Amino acid sequence: MSAVRRALARLAAALRGHGRADDDLRAEMEAHLEMETEENVRRGMHPHEARRRALLAAGGLAQAAESVREQRGLPWVESTLADVRYAVRHFRRAPLSTAAMVGVLSLGIGTVVVLFTVLSSIATLPAPGIARDASLVRIRGTLRTSGVANVHPRLLSWPEVREYAGRADLFGAVAAHADETALVDAGDAAATLPVRLVYATPNYFGVLGVRPALGTVPAAEPDPLRLTAPPTAMISHDLWRQRFGGARGAVGSTLRVNGFPVEIVGVAPPRFHGTDGGGGATVWVPLAAYPLLQKRTPAVFLGHDSLFLAAAARLRPGVAAEAAAPVVAGIAERALRRERGGAEAAEAETASADVVPMLASNARVSSRADLLVSAAAAGGLALLALLITCTNVSALLVGLAVARRREIGVRLSLGAPRGRLVRQLLTESVLLALVAAAVGLGVTSAGIGLAGSALEGVQLVVDRRVTAATCAVAVATGILFGLSPALHATRVSLGEVLKSSSPAAAARSRLQRALVVAQVALTQPLLVGLGVVAATLAADAGGRATSGAPDRIVEIELDTWAGRVSAAERASRVAAVVERVAAVPGVVAAMPMEMGTVVAPLAVHPADRVAGIAYAPAMETVLTAAPEGYFDAFDIPVVRGRDFDAAERARASAADAGRAPSFDRVIVGSGLARRLWGDADPLGRRLEMPAAARSRSPALVVVGVVDEPAAGPLGDGGRVRVYVPYAALNTGVVARTAGPALPMLGTLRRVVAAEAPQMPISRAQTVEQREAESRRALLRAGGAVAGGGVLALLLSAVGLYAVVALTVGQRTREIGIRTALGAQGGRVVRMFFVRGLGLGALGLVLGLPLSMAATRLAGAALGWPLASPPLLGAAIGAVVLGVASVASWVPARRASSVDPMTALRAE
Repeated sequence: MSAVRRALARLAAALRGHGRADDDLRAEMEAHLEMETEENVRRGMHPHEARRRALLAAGGLAQAAESVREQRGLPWVESTLADVRYAVRHFRRAPLSTAAMVGVLSLGIGTVVVLFTVLSSIATLPAPGIARDASLVRIRGTLRTSGVANVHPRLLSWPEVREYAGRADLFGAVAAHADETALVDAGDAAATLPVRLVYATPNYFGVLGVRPALGTVPAAEPDPLRLTAPPTAMISHDLWRQRFGGARGAVGSTLRVNGFPVEIVGVAPPRFHGTDGGGGATVWVPLAAYPLLQKRTPAVFLGHDSLFLAAAARLRPGVAAEAAAPVVAGIAERALRRERGGAEAAEAETASADVVPMLASNARVSSRADLLVSAAAAGGLALLALLITCTNVSALLVGLAVARRREIGVRLSLGAPRGRLVRQLLTESVLLALVAAAVGLGVTSAGIGLAGSALEGVQLVVDRRVTAATCAVAVATGILFGLSPALHATRVSLGEVLKSSSPAAAARSRLQRALVVAQVALTQPLLVGLGVVAATLAADAGGRATSGAPDRIVEIELDTWAGRVSAAERASRVAAVVERVAAVPGVVAAMPMEMGTVVAPLAVHPADRVAGIAYAPAMETVLTAAPEGYFDAFDIPVVRGRDFDAAERARASAADAGRAPSFDRVIVGSGLARRLWGDADPLGRRLEMPAAARSRSPALVVVGVVDEPAAGPLGDGGRVRVYVPYAALNTGVVARTAGPALPMLGTLRRVVAAEAPQMPISRAQTVEQREAESRRALLRAGGAVAGGGVLALLLSAVGLYAVVALTVGQRTREIGIRTALGAQGGRVVRMFFVRGLGLGALGLVLGLPLSMAATRLAGAALGWPLASPPLLGAAIGAVVLGVASVASWVPARRASSVDPMTALRAE
């Protein structure tokens, strides 16, 4: 209890302040002296002698008073505040150096703040517009295939969702929705627009905590599966701006969705696009409208095999997601058994479901690994930028500490412990870091709107977690960049320092030069890694087109799922569309379009390897379907071998017949053939799946080689392309026209829409338009990466300039003496320039191995063939050396122009 009383007494004294307490202490000590003096006078001493003897008997009054102060207050807090006040006074005396350090630290810590904000928002927050509530979860259906490690997402049936909703002991409410694609016509001669159409249960918006920005939500039906009134809709903020110009009169107007009139009753809040985020035009309608707008029968809600729904839920108070997950998994397994008539044991697939928080990062089952890789890459970039920042500021602090050697020596000679001075210097560095962190947080908060527009599926928030992490990073950074200069500054020889005639003796610091070299050595690999990635993206963006005439090829993709057509009907409709498009005047060729791309690992068969060529265990390849007429339409000549024959292409029907497609013939590009077999003949050589899948897949024999430059860049993460004779799923048509295709695009759209009205057109564009969009995306990504490189270069330039400017400023008197003795200004400039250039060159030499490692890591992580790393590395090295040269030349040139008499009086 006494310890508690002492602590409370210390706290009370600290809060009350020392003014009154010091007055009481002085009065008490004076009373004791008076009493002792009077006693000495009574003994016969002279009053002056009596006073002197009383003082001697009392001992050191100042020391006693200080001891009492330490016992009654919080000396550690008070000394820290005193250190802070002293640091502020010191920074006021050196405003330019302080501004330089705060600027460099703000860039470095601000980079960490931005990256941490993005990663924290993705990992811990839901998609934009959804309430941040711990009880809000998503119920994800999962499907695991025997022999395959990955778990795939699975949609839910309505009976399965009803079972989840029936568990009132776990869930307070369960909402379901189905995502489809629809054609929307807003009237007023507006073009038909493909939009994302979301069919939602009446409690969908309430469960997600979403309130419309304008109007209200679609009216709830008494029965969520039966439509009793014309359907109403809420449109996304993007669609409202795009089609209605943001006019309030949009509420109450009518859209035609898949040909049916739907009244708009509300507008969603900005950036809200549903549980999975995303972007673009979105329309929400009642789930009961699904049979009407999708041209289905109400029986779609009854079958366990009708899987088209996703679910979100709110947990009951006190129920954790981990407790609900086993129950949900059991319901999912029973649903699959009912779907397959109890024959699940004979199947190779296992269905389940899990319960996870409603976060932007877990919309997909397999997104966790991607998030971890992204977090690791972003964290590495942030740490490297922070390390460069710490090196910059450490070098600057070392220079400032050298200028304070006389001050530090005097304080040490007066009895100040070295640890106390180290703590003072660390307080200064931590204070700088905290100020820079505040600047970084302010800039990040102000830039949230801009960054949020670039990341549509993420709601960026600078919350308490980000603020706390930033403060922790700032303190750690302050200690990291301040500890070495503090130890260096307090390791002085008192005799030499006190004998110095100048308070800022131009002592040269080896540590400072080492830090400058380390700064350049760390900047180079960061710039090389980012530069190689940016150059690769730019090269892909500026690469050759995938066809000799991209303006004469049209791609029209159909949404084959929106109409829920059967596999046989889909195949017949696509075939009819291809035949009808081929008959349009001006079309010289038409072929089916394959849905997406199929990625598979392939390796060269051991028996077909060529000596002297290093082979990887597997290479990631994109299997591209090449239907009849494909190479002619895209102007890709077959330079060796042959095209696929009719028998090989006939196996494409296996996919539509429900059987696993099989093929054993492939065509490769000329560049890939040279890479795998050099000058040897590639025809007849075989590729195979890795060992895990080899038993189930035949060897793939190369029957032809096409001109790879004519085929153009793949533009899919640098994977190699291999052509196969079948399409896994045809979802559209590719047409080659005799002249420019853009004027014919409207005609072709109408022909396709008339031939397959049950399958809306989700995309219709020329290859030239698609490639232009791809180039813009690559250029945006390359610009972002290049921006990181510019930031790193700016960090290095500002820090190096500040260090050299400080060094030159400290040697102003030396420069004045040299100039007064006849040294020319050019000679003085050359002295500093050569020294700075030498430090930069040494840093480049030391950073060369790190640059090579950074290049290899970038290539391995991205799987890309990187764009000319040696040439780019040399160019970046020259840029870094140029920055070091300018940073050395500018302050030296300014110092050399100072009048010698002014320089001699500077100290």
